[in-house]
Amino acid sequence: MKKVFLVLVTVFFVNLVAFAQERSNASTYGNNETKAVLATGDLASMETTKDVTEVFFLESTVLMNIKADEYVAAFGIQGDGETSLKSEQTVDTKIDAFKSKLTALGLTETFTDFINQAPYYEFDATSKTATEKLKGYKTAKNLLIRFKDRSLLRQITNAANAVGIYDLIKIDFVVSDFSGIKTKMINEAMKIIKTKEQNYASLGIAMKIVGVVTEKFRTFAPDELYQDYTAYEAGTTQGYKRVVQKSKASTSYYSGYDGKDFDLTINPGTLEPNVQAVMYLRVKYLPTVTPKTEGSEVKPK
Repeated sequence: MKKVFLVLVTVFFVNLVAFAQERSNASTYGNNETKAVLATGDLASMETTKDVTEVFFLESTVLMNIKADEYVAAFGIQGDGETSLKSEQTVDTKIDAFKSKLTALGLTETFTDFINQAPYYEFDATSKTATEKLKGYKTAKNLLIRFKDRSLLRQITNAANAVGIYDLIKIDFVVSDFSGIKTKMINEAMKIIKTKEQNYASLGIAMKIVGVVTEKFRTFAPDELYQDYTAYEAGTTQGYKRVVQKSKASTSYYSGYDGKDFDLTINPGTLEPNVQAVMYLRVKYLPTVTPKTEGSEVKPK
């Protein structure tokens, strides 16, 4: 029997090791930053009062993956010219060509945001003295584009590239009803608290609720949940007078909150990056039954 038990234990740990061996570039070369812990896990705490020295806290954490109702893409456009007017005309020509292609895609809701316009200088080094001279003017504007079909983004970037625009600054994920989402999540968090209360009651631990200690609701856009890494192995350079290093390409990956860290995940299993909302609820309880000790009976307070 002992041999059989030993074999089972050995197989169990071998399986654990096998699962741990699967690793990716991100886990090997990434910064491996851990996300903030949303729950403390402290279910009981001491709090001195006149009549009661022990209080209890029950917590619940809820995660929700939210599909955006619409998106806003921001492109940066810059241009230069001998005069400020010519530099702005260069930018406007690109924007007009871009907007024409967007109209062909059925996208007409745009906004042009003027960023800045400034002169730029270069050094004239024809003699021993380098003198700074006015070279021209630069104008920068951003074009904001609203769209609802996420699959259009590829066509939008292709249209931008076709007219010489390559700077996709950001993409905003717009969610219209955060108030309703918060209400739904806090209702689910309260259900979890009540379930935990009932579970502890089945162990003979009776508690009465005092009040809500902490309620935290926060949302995360996808761009807040990406992490960067650079995958490469470098050799040693001892003994060399001059070292020439090659540039290493950096990349990033989406690392949203995982459902395993929460009591409940609403809309789990989504493959694409989405807006994530988290709810943390902490409720304070007082014991209503004196803990039973050896040789004594349980008496209600």
